[in-house]
Amino acid sequence: MFCCMPTTLSSGVTLTQLAGGNSALALAMTVISNLLGIMFVPLSLAKYIGTGAGVSLPTKELFRSLVNTLLVPLILGKFRAMQIFPALVQA
Repeated sequence: MFCCMPTTLSSGVTLTQLAGGNSALALAMTVISNLLGIMFVPLSLAKYIGTGAGVSLPTKELFRSLVNTLLVPLILGKFRAMQIFPALVQA
């Protein structure tokens, strides 16, 4: 299950900085992998864990829960921030 999850911000960026790597690229890759993880985690869990263990996972419910918990507040917050703080968003 651990391998199906995207990397966390702290480990992705911090370990890259400690190794002397490109921390801006590490941050971008971490954000992108976490956004894509919303779609791919339910599918990966169903395919690799559900099939191997012979269990049925509720893929649609997992996907719906992740979208409602993570993606909807992110999008609403982004639009609300653009309304409240237009100078900061354009900067």
